[in-house]
Amino acid sequence: MTLSWNTWQAPLYPGRLIAVGRDHHGHQVIVYVMTGRSPSSQARRLLYEAGELRTDVTDPTLLAQGNPQLLLYDCMLRASDHFLISNGSQTLCLAESAEARYEQGLPLDPLAILVGAHRRPFLAEATQADRFMDLTQYEPDPPHWTPRICAVVGPQDAAMSITKRVEGETCRNFFVLPMQAGTLHLLTTYAGSLPAANEGLPSFAGEPVRLSLPGDTPHTVAQAFCEAFAPRPETDHRDFRVSIATMFYHPKEHRLQAYVWNRHPAPESEEIS
Repeated sequence: MTLSWNTWQAPLYPGRLIAVGRDHHGHQVIVYVMTGRSPSSQARRLLYEAGELRTDVTDPTLLAQGNPQLLLYDCMLRASDHFLISNGSQTLCLAESAEARYEQGLPLDPLAILVGAHRRPFLAEATQADRFMDLTQYEPDPPHWTPRICAVVGPQDAAMSITKRVEGETCRNFFVLPMQAGTLHLLTTYAGSLPAANEGLPSFAGEPVRLSLPGDTPHTVAQAFCEAFAPRPETDHRDFRVSIATMFYHPKEHRLQAYVWNRHPAPESEEIS
């Protein structure tokens, strides 16, 4: 079932959000939303350049209070006319999987890329000396155990995945998405509610939310998401928004149009064609 944008209730705190779909003109649509509660999570912005999206530092002092390995990463990389998106450094796993398929002469099938990226451990240096974290597992940030969410978008189809902790074990779910005109498929790291102090944030559960596209340009879609996550009375009017990026890919023109809104260090936006 596709939810109408006007009736959808945005989660109070989604963590990071990935939405993929298609507009009414056949363009691929990608939305990336970054929210944060802690000063280190807030001390970031999104940078878009040459078809790629990454997180960047706005305040190195505040960022150092968190875990830079979990806060700074490539959000979106491009492989031909496919786009590889994630909420962490596991975007590199997606890129490696896509490159392996290309070198073998295999099609860049979104689901196959996702499955291939999780086929074996992918180790990256962790904060502690001589320690490593596996990018194919959930994030090592107790008590939240933040899920790793991924998406691969191609000209005809798309797929998403979530890797999370369930009763102490790793649980992975993969989703093949129908790319219907005017529809987005939305996945978040957290379920959206805010627990009591010192309790873990509940992970997203179920299938990606199917939602009507709230605009026909990168600017209007980003604006709609920005308003959806505006401060609310339920959160004492705290503003968790950090950055929002929206990309529209025009396959016939091979052109990617992007709009980025960053809250810090000052409210700003930039449009890139």
